[in-house]
Amino acid sequence: MSLLFHNNENKKAIFFKAYRKSLGNITMSCNAAKITRSDFTRAVKEDIKFKSDIADLDQAEIDFGESKLKERMQRGDTRAIVYFLNTKGKDRGYGEGSQVKITGSKEEPLEINGSLDVKLIQEAAIAAAAKAIDEY
Repeated sequence: MSLLFHNNENKKAIFFKAYRKSLGNITMSCNAAKITRSDFTRAVKEDIKFKSDIADLDQAEIDFGESKLKERMQRGDTRAIVYFLNTKGKDRGYGEGSQVKITGSKEEPLEINGSLDVKLIQEAAIAAAAKAIDEY
């Protein structure tokens, strides 16, 4: 357990209440608990349970954000639907970027992730060709 909260569980409770209320704002939570951000960083490093609790709350925030996004999608919000498909529907061909895989040899494939543009493909092809020549 972190020395910061060793004899002061109330301070820890205040921090977590503020962390939940502020949706993970560390500065606001530290101010509410009357600790410094350095204290927070040290507590995360020293107290495995504290670090785990912070990670759990961070995941809950993502869940909250996803639920709000899905509410907007259910209302027919086109921007929310497009965002969702760009991020979650990539394996079905949605998204602003594409993944390109160019292999130079069977042993070590050259993978490039990014936007599909001619310059990127040319650079990858040149790199793959150079590697193939070196191996020849």
